[in-house]
Amino acid sequence: MDDASLEITSMLPAESCHERCDAASASTAASEHDRPVALSRLPLLRAPSPLEGLKSRKRPVLSLGLELQFPKPNAEGTASSSSRAFAVEVALVSRVSLQGLSACESRSLLEDLATAAEPAGGQGHGWQLWQHRGLHVATIAACADESRMAQSLEAQLAVLAAEPCHVICVELDALKGNPGTCALLRSFKGGLLILESPASQSEDDEAATLLRALGVTARFRRDCDAAGGFAPADLPEVSVGEVIGDLRLKDLASAELEHLIEAAELLYDEHFHAPLREDLEGWSESRLGLLVTTPKDQVARELLGFIVYKFWGPPLRVMSILRVAVPQRCRMQGLGRQLVRWAMEKARQKPRSDCTRVTLCAMPSAIPFYERLQFTPIPLEDLQPLPEGDDEGGAEMPGATWMEHRCGRSYKANSRR
Repeated sequence: MDDASLEITSMLPAESCHERCDAASASTAASEHDRPVALSRLPLLRAPSPLEGLKSRKRPVLSLGLELQFPKPNAEGTASSSSRAFAVEVALVSRVSLQGLSACESRSLLEDLATAAEPAGGQGHGWQLWQHRGLHVATIAACADESRMAQSLEAQLAVLAAEPCHVICVELDALKGNPGTCALLRSFKGGLLILESPASQSEDDEAATLLRALGVTARFRRDCDAAGGFAPADLPEVSVGEVIGDLRLKDLASAELEHLIEAAELLYDEHFHAPLREDLEGWSESRLGLLVTTPKDQVARELLGFIVYKFWGPPLRVMSILRVAVPQRCRMQGLGRQLVRWAMEKARQKPRSDCTRVTLCAMPSAIPFYERLQFTPIPLEDLQPLPEGDDEGGAEMPGATWMEHRCGRSYKANSRR
């Protein structure tokens, strides 16, 4: 979903009412306009064809390891011996990452997988591969020329779309600055094998963000002492936050929240080009929710995102989501989705006499994101003008769609003791 501001029309759902709404969006679909490869131009990746003899998608279709050469003393002196073992297995449901590969090792593996050739040794090691019969592995390599990285990535994705495959092997460096491609690869119905370079380890934050975006569930590090040359490694930590909600304009002066409010104001101005305080003042009775890191010993909380919302009581009985934004460093981690779900839960906890639905206005790129959260488009015939005095003068954005989520039955108190 795009984090650019969205000025919506002064038409509202019948039974609901919005003031000017900027639906920026959640992290899983954020900031397409800022990406070198536009999400709208990314091709769809087709599901892999069935493999003969494969009874379960969870069974390995690719196994690999490094053949390690090491000295072994004998009667005539010292001879070379090798160790062969498969350390990593990839299934059609796998999201596996290999950490710490040299450029030589990474490119050698890409070539071996792309050509299905016998692995060739080099510099004292070679890849040991096993592939299921009929397996097709596609590769995405990083471009040495950073100025042509986006063009190279787009061209390789086009090849992938034209030739369906079962497993995609991709160098993590090729995805830097392109989180939209991570979302595309994560939705791929086959296996993913990600190759991390030593340079990626020195950029832990960016690499961790990309791995989370790809949905990596298993990670192995280069280890010459381990069988097959790899040992299990820790997965990147997932950002977990909690929401400080129902903040009014007067609450922004709190000394306890000062550093969080400052971060929210900077983020708000970055995406919506307007002062946060002025908009909250202009939207009477609107509220602010801050998604922040969970408290740790002697560590200040950090801002992970925010949401602006408003409840309209009877006769409208609606919660309006006005704006949502997540910092660049925190995108593709499900934080925007966490914010929207928090708002939906808050609306569900209201009596149905006060709130029956959650409404918002989404750009085309954000519609699939909201559909996954059970939002549905509102027909044009169900829209009506804003009540007099409530129109903020918002200009209609081309392609913007009103959407709603019905809250269902209201909560009932548990009568059991």
